[in-house]
Amino acid sequence: MSLLNAYGLCRAVGDAEVSTVGSNGTSLCKFSVAFNRSYLVGKDWKQETTFIDVVAWGRMAESLGVVQRGQELFLKGRIDQSSWTNSEGEKRSRLQLYVTEFALVKSKQKSIDQESSNTNRSVTKNRSNSPYQDPVPQLEDSQIPF
Repeated sequence: MSLLNAYGLCRAVGDAEVSTVGSNGTSLCKFSVAFNRSYLVGKDWKQETTFIDVVAWGRMAESLGVVQRGQELFLKGRIDQSSWTNSEGEKRSRLQLYVTEFALVKSKQKSIDQESSNTNRSVTKNRSNSPYQDPVPQLEDSQIPF
């Protein structure tokens, strides 16, 4: 059992892949993300990147199915490490983040592009009165708490 929880801003390395598993057809979503960490050494900024496999089940998997390569996300979940021995007898392991919460981050440039492309469409900007809400909350860069 893993008690290690993590959250952070990351970027999808590839498109999300959604499949159904089991006799009841439970949705499973998998993709990889990159978490970047910047730090100062003397007067030079260094950057480290950590790649983690993302796993989501059920409705969360269906919602995350829209993630595409390059998409920025805020993820929260439980980290677990899988270990195995491959066919050559080598020990292998990988980190996996089992998502419990997430938000897609809308870049400022995408917001500008979408608004300009929607000028000739009848689009409701305020959806608070609509009974249909996006299953995935959209956050602006300025809304991320760090």
